[in-house]
Amino acid sequence: MTVNDIYLSFGEALHESTVDEDWKSAHLFILCLEGTARFNAHYLNIKDEKTSIKARNFSKLYESVHELHAITTEGGHNRWNRLEFTLFPDFKFDMKFIWDQELQDEVDGYNRQM
Repeated sequence: MTVNDIYLSFGEALHESTVDEDWKSAHLFILCLEGTARFNAHYLNIKDEKTSIKARNFSKLYESVHELHAITTEGGHNRWNRLEFTLFPDFKFDMKFIWDQELQDEVDGYNRQM
């Protein structure tokens, strides 16, 4: 799977999850840690009213997230553990790769206790 295929799968999953005909933007928030991924999503209608999207709609993206993480962080560069994917009705999208050091410190601390 290519990076473009992965982006397309994110966009399709968001588009399929919007129930209003007139929506302004759809947002997928991904937490990606070794061996796990968590999803949170919502969309905004034209009145800027937020509607949550059930996380189970994105379970099919689990492997895609980890593949994207492996591709984009290869060689130790471009670290990220959070991803924000925003889709617009014209099918354009925006992505933000975010490194959350506090989250990583918390995970590392938990792993040392085990």
